[in-house]
This record gives sequence, C-alpha cells and structure tokens, in this order.
Amino acid sequence: MSNKNRFELALERLKSSDWARFEQLASEFLSSEYPSLRTVANPSGDEGRDSELFSSDASPKILFQYSVSTDWETKIKKTAARINSTLPEAMMLIYVTNQQIGAKGDDIKKKVFKNNELSLDIRDKSWFLDRMDSNESRQIAAERLAEEIVDALLKDRNIIDETSQVISDTESRAAYLYLTCHLEDTVREKGLTKLSYEAIIRSVLRETNSDNRMSRDAIKDEVRKILSSHSPHIVDQNTDNALHRMTKKYIRHWKVEDEFCLTHQERVRLSEELAKHEKERNILKKSIKELLEKNIGKEVALIYTDEVDALCTQVQRIIEKYLNTRGEKFALAVTTGKLPGLAHEDLKAIIIKDFSENPLKLREIEPFDLILNTINELFSSSSTVINNYLRSIADTYTLMAFLRETPDVQSSIKKIFSHGEIWLDTSIVLPLFAEQLIENEGKRFYTNILNASRSAGIKLRVIKGIIEEVNGHMKRSLACSRVAPCSWHGDVPFLLSLYVLSGRDIRRFASWIENFKGDDRPEDDLSAYLAEFFEIETSSLEYEVDKADLVLKGAVQEIWHEAHERRKKKKTYELDEIVLYKLVRHDVENYLGVICKRRKEKASPLGYSTWWLTLDSVAHKCESFLHGRLKDDIPSSPVLSLDFLSNYLTFGPLRRLKSEREYKLPIFMDKNFADYIPPELLDVAQEVRDSVKDLPEHVIRRKVRDTLEKEKRKIGKLTEGGTALMKDKIGASLDEIPLED
Repeated sequence: MSNKNRFELALERLKSSDWARFEQLASEFLSSEYPSLRTVANPSGDEGRDSELFSSDASPKILFQYSVSTDWETKIKKTAARINSTLPEAMMLIYVTNQQIGAKGDDIKKKVFKNNELSLDIRDKSWFLDRMDSNESRQIAAERLAEEIVDALLKDRNIIDETSQVISDTESRAAYLYLTCHLEDTVREKGLTKLSYEAIIRSVLRETNSDNRMSRDAIKDEVRKILSSHSPHIVDQNTDNALHRMTKKYIRHWKVEDEFCLTHQERVRLSEELAKHEKERNILKKSIKELLEKNIGKEVALIYTDEVDALCTQVQRIIEKYLNTRGEKFALAVTTGKLPGLAHEDLKAIIIKDFSENPLKLREIEPFDLILNTINELFSSSSTVINNYLRSIADTYTLMAFLRETPDVQSSIKKIFSHGEIWLDTSIVLPLFAEQLIENEGKRFYTNILNASRSAGIKLRVIKGIIEEVNGHMKRSLACSRVAPCSWHGDVPFLLSLYVLSGRDIRRFASWIENFKGDDRPEDDLSAYLAEFFEIETSSLEYEVDKADLVLKGAVQEIWHEAHERRKKKKTYELDEIVLYKLVRHDVENYLGVICKRRKEKASPLGYSTWWLTLDSVAHKCESFLHGRLKDDIPSSPVLSLDFLSNYLTFGPLRRLKSEREYKLPIFMDKNFADYIPPELLDVAQEVRDSVKDLPEHVIRRKVRDTLEKEKRKIGKLTEGGTALMKDKIGASLDEIPLED
C-alpha cells in the first residue's frame, strides 16, 4: 500500500515535462472504471482529447483530457471549444488533473454546459488520493509515481537548501531537516542525545544504498563537520554508538569493508517523512501569502504582486530566525543559567534587522505592522497542521542550538527544575477566563500550557492581589458593556473585547461573567473557580516579603512605582492613586516573595523550583534595573517567560510523561493574544446583530466576527516608512500596558 503523503506530494510535484507520467497514471486509475478506454494522444494532435471510450459508430461520446496545467480553467475552456468544432457528437468531457480543484470547479461546469453543451466531470488530486488503495492496479500505479518523484527527494539538494533560511551549509541543513522528521516520528523514551545523533547519521547516509555505501571514517568525518564545536573524540564515540544501535533495523553494515547504507525500508520511510514535511511547509507558505493578502487587502495585493511574493519569503525567513533565536536563548539558559527576556521584543528586533540586511522597495506598503500582525495571526492559527509544523521546526532549532552548546543534550536538560511551583500574574490569569469563549479546547493555549505544567508535577499559585485585579478588570468590563460607546473613556477592556470579537451579544456579557463570580463575594468566587477548574491555589507571599532586605525591597518598590506612573500617563482615563498603589504592591509581592521563597533552594538559577510567570516587560527587566540601583549582590530574576516554560515542558517532563493525553504546546511570543478594540466597534457589532437577528445564533456570531475583523483591517492608504519608522514603532511598544491595567 502506497503512503498517502508520498503519493500526494508526487502529484503536487509533477511538472509540465511529466505529462507522459501523468497520462500513464490517469489511464491506469481510469481503466478499472472504464475497461473500454482508448488512448488517442499523439504528437500530431488529438483533436482536444487524450482518451475516449470505444464507440461502434466511430463517434465517441465520452472524452478524457489529462492535464498537469496549473491554469486548469483556461485549459478546460480551450479543450471544450476544440471538442465542439472537431467532435460535435461528444456529450461528456472528463477532465483529469493533478491540481486541487474541488468546489472551485462548479462554476466552470455550468459555463461549459451552457456554452459547449458538454457535461464536465472533474477528477482532481482528491479523486486520486481517495481511490489510491481501491484496487491493486491503482496501488501499484500510485507507488510507482511516488518512487519516481518522491524518493528522489533524498537526493534533491533543492529540497535541502530550501528547508531552512537560517542555516548556511548544505550538510547542516540536511541534519536539520532529518532531525525535524525524526523528532516527530521517534518515541518519547529515547534520549535527546541518542535521537540527535541518529537523525544526523540518517542525513549523512541519505544518498546511500547497497551499491553506494559509505565508510565509517567518512560518516564520522561528516558528523564532526556538523558538530564542529565539540571534541572529535566525543563526537566519534557517540557516532559509533549510534551506528551500532541503528544497524540491522535502519542501516546495513558490511563488516569486512566497515561500510554502511540505509536499508530500503528506511529509505521509503524517510521519503514518507520528507513528503509529509514538504507538504506542511507548502501549507505554511500558502497560509503566509493568504494572511498577507488579507491584511493588505485583496485589491492592493493584486496591484503589488511582486511585493507580496517578496514579503512572503521575508515573513518565512523572519519566523525561522525568530524560532532559531529563541531556541538558542533556551539552550543558553539551560547551559549557563542566563534566562531569556520577552520573546516579542526579539521578534521586533529581528524584523528590523532583516529589513536592514534585505531591503525591499515596498512603495506604499508599510511593512512592520503588516509582518508583525501576520506572524501574530499565524502563531495563533486554528490550523492543526500549521501549529504542529511550527512546533516541530521550533523544537528542531532548539535541539540544534543544544547540539552547538553541548555534546550531551540529555544531561543538560536534566539541570533544570523538574518540580516546584509557579506563581501567576494577572496577565496569565485573565486569558484563562477569555479562553472559555473558545469552543475548541485544543485552541485554549494558556489553559493547555498550565494543564501541561500540572501534569508535569508543577503546582500553580496566585496571590490574593491578583484575584483583586481580575475582579477589578471584570467590573470595568461590565461597566463598559452597560454604557453607550460614545460615552466610554479609553479602550474597551480586554475581556469585553474578546467577548465582542467572538461574535457574542454584548447585552449578555453580564450573564457570561456570572459563570465566574457573583455580586456578594466576587473575589471568593473567583478563587473557588480557579481552584476547581484550573487547580490554581490562592495563597500569599506577604510573609516572605516582610523578611526581604529593606534596601532591596525599597529598590524594587521604586522600579514598579515608576513603571506604573509611566503607564498612568498613557491612559485615556483617570487611574485612582489607591489603585496604582495596589498594583505596585501586588507586583512587589510577586517579585520579592518568590525571591525570598528561594532562599532554601539551590543557588543555580535553573535549580530553583519557584517562579513567577508573567507577560509584564518590567518584570523581565527588573533584575537589570536593580543593577543600576544596588551595589551588593543582586538576586537572580524569579521571572519565567511563556516560551521558556513551553520549551522546558516539551524537552523535559512531557517527553518522559506517560499520559494518554498528547500535549501539543503552542509557539508563544509572550504577548497578549488578542488586540483591544476601539469603542466604536461595539456599535458596529450590535448593528450587525440587529440586521441578521432572525438567523441562527452560530451564523450571527460568524457574521459579527467577520465584520469586526474587516473593520479592524481597514487601514486606509498605507504610507511608506522604512526602517526609521519601524524603529520608532518598536521603541513605542517596548513599554506596553499589560492586561491588569
């Protein structure tokens, strides 16, 4: 039985020069359905068809056209017109193609019948895939095409060179590609060091077979080149061990010559994995282009086709650079104890640097927000394929970074905490409530990462002050939902923004909030809800803060007070001084409380088991701010980033965890996962609801969501800004207002 991924990729990779291959495939697939099929294609002309059904009166009624043309609509029109003039008695045209057409062919079917009096039946890529295993002859035909087209991927330098825009040399790119495939396919119990060496050896042996073998010394030489930063002796030892493990099952060993090659079964399996990877990479490229066109606007995108294509390549490169950078910082943190900062700041800096190194003349398109928004949308995509693909390449870049840092990845991973507790900030807790609006539980990213943390044995905590902030935010959201948008001062609060953007009726917002709390004892209700549904315990760090060094405590208080004062000035509404004081007190309690709880723990930064998880940029910079204020030893930052936690869970406990649940952790950028909306869009949402009030509720929600998305994307005439404008935007966004405000 042919593998579906291999066959699908074979169909997709057919070129115009492969027309004979495709005609043979199509004939073999059709012959079981049409035994009287006659092939008539020839170099001198076929009068508009490639095959026909036998007819006793020499006037064929059913004709077949085989085509690999991407412009299938034009091809069909020309074929139908020619049949009208050369074979006027024909009644049906069966158009057979490797392209994906589906419902897009409905319109051309109507036109062909109206203009040419021909019934049109389209057999596209899906038709082949659905029937590839329906009988033996089709299985053989599908497998033959896969062998001819896809198995050649093992030797295709273009596939390897295109697989990564970050890694420079071919052999390292090949190692990256095979490591990506191997990470998805391997068992969890296998150590990361063993897994890495086995993937690298597969990449080195990718072009081998029984007639083209490779010596042990040649294999070692290639592996040493890829892992050039490590001791040759250790690399050789790990290579020998991997070759021994892989012999018989994955590779063949000629002992006398001491030569190796991949087994046939392993070559087929690798081609299947490469086919799957290539398919997912193409889906990502297509999604990037669709998002760019959506964010620019279809009409503008049609005018600037070249710019959109260039931006598509640039977005893909920036994503890879970002994932590689975060992987390097995670590996560096594990090996040195230096924790990474917020991920979204890295992304913004990478966008600037990439445009400096690869300038594009974009005329009227201002690129920074466009690229940033496109990547944001991509990382929160509802597509399982895209999420899994991004996760897989992120994991591979991280593992490659480990391999550059240390020859023993597994030992390095064991250094980091394997239990403990994490204290949560408001910026983490509020999204848990917002995600209750998401019907697909697999897309509740914040909820899922905390569920994974609990499964890994980590306890979740929140101070009472955070409960107070959440309650305050809900009260403000309720107030906004009850007044006219024109009389509301400031942005629509986070929870209400998400509620409206989900398409729900703002008049029912108060009822939705009642799922979490009542009016009499709201903070107790919220604590109980978090404990019951998320196993988050409400506790206190005040005792620990009271024991903190007074000089350190004073410096931390100053930092947070100055931060909240700056944020207060940016607000479009008045913030009470008492509220500001409480916000400072809560941040100080979390920051200092966690530091003080660590006194009995290991001195190594990654040996600590108590952390504070927050999106607040000031929290992540607080340690560096303290160095400018204090002369004595500065305590290590207690702040954990979301993407660090995600990587830790992926490479640490979740690999060892034996659970029925498969955790697919998202790619985080440590940023609020949704935008606020301007108050005027509240009126728009209600107008849409009223205009379609007789439709089913799920249809109303969809129309509201679609309308709000269109309104948000209305950006008018885009102005050219270049890197100077982008730098200004970055500078203005580095001190963003967090959710709790």
